[in-house]
Amino acid sequence: LVFYLLCLPLALHGSQASRLVTVLVTSTVSYAMLGLDEISHVLEQPFALMPLHQLNRHMMCDIGDAFVCRPPPLGKSEVTIIEKEPKPSYW
Repeated sequence: LVFYLLCLPLALHGSQASRLVTVLVTSTVSYAMLGLDEISHVLEQPFALMPLHQLNRHMMCDIGDAFVCRPPPLGKSEVTIIEKEPKPSYW
């Protein structure tokens, strides 16, 4: 892309275009092509703007809660078993 943009003024000058036309065409084409290049970089990395690290940390804490916390007891026999076991530490 940079090679093309560097060679474009030479090609336009070689085709007997005036200096004003060469400058206008080169600046317009380079603005459009560099803009499209920047848009393509943004589309390649769509999640760079999102706070994924915080989302992952919250999901990890939720998964840890699911493994560490026991569900409430359903009957009296489970209550005695749960009370005898030591409570798991949280993280």
